[in-house]
Amino acid sequence: QNSGVPGTDKSYHLLAFAALTLPLSFTRPRLAPWVVLAAIGYGGAIEVIQPFVGRSGEVLDLMADAVGAVIGGAAGVGLRWLRGRLQ
Repeated sequence: QNSGVPGTDKSYHLLAFAALTLPLSFTRPRLAPWVVLAAIGYGGAIEVIQPFVGRSGEVLDLMADAVGAVIGGAAGVGLRWLRGRLQ
């Protein structure tokens, strides 16, 4: 679905992958690097599979997924650290 606003699709990818990685990175900060890598792999798999189901795979979608995964992972670890400092 195209809203007509340039970049909207990429922002959805970024937000979705940030939301995917933040919770586990918060609850298990030591696993955050693996969570981020797994999410990026998942995004790559989605992009590879899409041409087989009538959609197009895009490198820019994968890049937005990766940026979102890193942001979510960092936010989860950062929020966990902050919570520890405030207790």
